[in-house]
Amino acid sequence: VMVWLEIRKGIDTAFRLVSLLSYTLPAFVTALLLMLLFSRLFGYFPSYRPSEPFVSALFPAINLAFMHSGLLMRSLHEMIEGERALPYARFVLSKGATENRMLFMHVLSNVAAGVMVLLDQSFISLFASSAAVETLFSYPGLGSLMVSAIARRDTGTIAGMMIITCMLSSVLSIAED
Repeated sequence: VMVWLEIRKGIDTAFRLVSLLSYTLPAFVTALLLMLLFSRLFGYFPSYRPSEPFVSALFPAINLAFMHSGLLMRSLHEMIEGERALPYARFVLSKGATENRMLFMHVLSNVAAGVMVLLDQSFISLFASSAAVETLFSYPGLGSLMVSAIARRDTGTIAGMMIITCMLSSVLSIAED
């Protein structure tokens, strides 16, 4: 039992460190660190290649996922621990349910609404951070389209992108509710 508690404490500390780094470092800093790491260690410089679309999308996706995973991990952990401390969770365990059943059937169903709010907010901020990441990795996407439209002062494209972003945000908010 003591060994399991020490392992759990180590895992919790590792998650805290990763989540702290992921939401304190800006997206362009983690993109530059990824580029430096893979170019120095593996001799591979990640940039867009039309012949390899999956490999080209891998580094921007990892970077954006890392940036948003910290807040989600930390918030989900706090919500689950808060729910597990409530009397109903102890009651479910006292009735003979296993820890996993209590966690998956009761706690996670109560936490789902908060997770949806976090995912909605993360999706909206994903558009803002994708511009820097796509520009650094030379990846053609909506973020780099917005940056190039701003540089060209193309008001039609900027307005269209803003409409698309607002519509997606509205659809996600309606789905969340």
